[in-house]
Formats: sequence, C-alpha cells, structure tokens
Amino acid sequence: MSATHRSPWSAETRRLLALAWPVMLTSLNWTILSVTDIVVVGLTGTDQVAALGASRALTFVTIVAGLAWLSGTLVFTARADGAGDLPRTGATLRAGLVLAVVLGLVGALGFGVFAEALLGGIGVAPVLVEPAARVVRVMALSYPFQLTMIAASFFLEGIARPRRVMVVNLAILPLNALLAWAWSGGHLGFPALGAVGAAVATATASAIGAVLMLGAAWTTTRARERGVRDLSGGAWAAALPGAVRLATFGAIPALASALELAGFSILIALSTGFGPVTAHAFQIVFSVHNVTFGVALGLGSAAGVRVGNAVGEGVPAQAIPRTLIAAALAA
Repeated sequence: MSATHRSPWSAETRRLLALAWPVMLTSLNWTILSVTDIVVVGLTGTDQVAALGASRALTFVTIVAGLAWLSGTLVFTARADGAGDLPRTGATLRAGLVLAVVLGLVGALGFGVFAEALLGGIGVAPVLVEPAARVVRVMALSYPFQLTMIAASFFLEGIARPRRVMVVNLAILPLNALLAWAWSGGHLGFPALGAVGAAVATATASAIGAVLMLGAAWTTTRARERGVRDLSGGAWAAALPGAVRLATFGAIPALASALELAGFSILIALSTGFGPVTAHAFQIVFSVHNVTFGVALGLGSAAGVRVGNAVGEGVPAQAIPRTLIAAALAA
C-alpha cells in the first residue's frame, strides 16, 4: 500500500487513539475505585465485603444499563459537532441531563422499595439479603449523581474533550478512597458503617463528581456558543422531547447491556451461597477482570464519536472504515 493510501488510515488511527486513551484511563479509574472499596471494607470484616459484593449483583448491572441508555448523548453530540451545529450540542447535553435525572430517580425509588425482593429473587444467600439491601439503598441514592456525571462526560467526549472527563474522574478517586476508609472503619471521627459506609462514600464522591463534571462542561471551549450556559425555561422545556429521543435511542443498548451482564449478576449471587470468604474472593477476581474492558470501552467511545462526526459532516461512508479501525485496535 502506498504512503498516500496509508496516510488517511494512519491519521484516523491516531485520532481514535487520542480520543480513546483518556476513556481507557477513566475506565481503569472506576475499576480501581471498585477494588479500593473491596480492600477498605475488607479491613472491617469478610462479612462486610460479602454484603458489598452481594449488593453489586443489582447495582453493577443497573448502572451499566443506565450508562448504555445515555449513549445517545455521545452519539448525537458528536453528530452535531461534526456538522458544526454548536447549539445542537448544548441542546443534546440538556436532554441527556434530563434523561439522567429521570433514570436516576426511578432507579433510586425502585431499589429503595424493592431491594430485598430483588436480591432474594436473583439468588443471594438469605443471610446476606438484609445487609446487602442496606448497601443497595444507599448506592441507589447516588444514581441521579452518577448518571448526571455520565451524561456530562458523554457530552464532553462527543465534542472531543475526553481529557476533562479523565481529570474529573481521577480527582474523585482519592476522595472516594479516603471517605470509604473513614466511613467503613470509623476513622477520622466518622461512624463505623462497614459496607454501608463505602456506599455512603461512593454517593458523596458521586455528588461531588457530578458537580465537577458539570463544571467541566460549563467551562469547555465555546461553551456559550454551544448553548451550554443557556439556563432559560424555554431551553429546558425543549430538552424534554430531546430526552425522549435519547431514551428511545438508548433503550435497546440498555437492554442488551443488562442481558449481557445478567450472567455476572447471577454469578455474584451464587458466590454468596458458598460463604463470605468465597464471596469476598469472587469480588476481587471480578474487579480485576473488569480491567480488560477498559481498552474496549475507550475505543468504543472513540468510534462512536468519529462515526457521529462522519454522519454530521455529511460523509457517512466514512463510518464503516472508522469503525473497522477501532475494532482492529481493540482485537
């Protein structure tokens, strides 16, 4: 192949990698956060880690499904950015935030009422249902914040600003670790809450992270031209049909993600039946295993941005080669 033909492919590969590596690091950050929770809660007792692990049989699947449900925020933002329609990118952000808050509130309410029934229904050991349900309820309180943070991060990734996302996520990692250690073990004057303490720490860090991520969007390049700072009632009213559009777009990816991860939920639930030590060990293996998904998630995000750009730029034929390059890099 001549240098002339290689050049576009090489340029696109570099562009994909430039977009992907901050997302890969962000994914690794979430994995480290999960491992940190396991380590600090493990210091308070194996039974507490078992309760934390059992709670993830519900929370892990639902937060990933929520992430997938919001994926349209990235796609439509990238499409508008590729077309040079800056106001549309801001409108997509508002629509994504509306959808994130709605999904978060529904999740928080649902788990607040049905945590025990759901945990028992998927096979969590009876002795762990009640302590795991307490963790699930607290974690559910963080859903509106976590999904808001995801929506804002998808907007930033869609306009090719993934480093801002990375900086925010890396900033909350040590904060979550410190709070989880303090709240789970009763350090620094905090109450000793065990696994529930780690959940409180995550909810607190998520709330702070949501504020920081919104701040990153507010201060991004050409934020005013994009309409990011338009807080008028008319702008938010217009976000409602946009949120419905995003929800419709993301429903199938959310269902696919939930079904794909249902097997992991069942494995987590089954591990609790072999005692707290086995449940603890499985959580360690499960968290380390998630590291391998970081590369794929990063390249998937980058591919989504570049495909959206191609459609927005009026060159949809470029969508396929850009996707193939990302798939080859992930293989």
